[in-house]
Amino acid sequence: MDIRLGLLYMALSAFSLGAMNALIKIASAYYSPLENIFYRAFFTLLFLGFFYFIKPFSFRAYKRVAGFCYFGAWLWGLWA
Repeated sequence: MDIRLGLLYMALSAFSLGAMNALIKIASAYYSPLENIFYRAFFTLLFLGFFYFIKPFSFRAYKRVAGFCYFGAWLWGLWA
């Protein structure tokens, strides 16, 4: 794999995370926290859905990791 492509993805990820946090801070003055969560999840779903339809992928390779993350989030939800 090309290292430059990986660095580009990392920089794009950092930029989009920073932009999302800035937009949420601006939107928090106008919308409730639940609306902010909804909008963030909705637009993330649209973004990921766009890339899924461009190049579909299978979740079979990620089943073990996804199960572990889901179980960890479930335990955290019980604890919090």
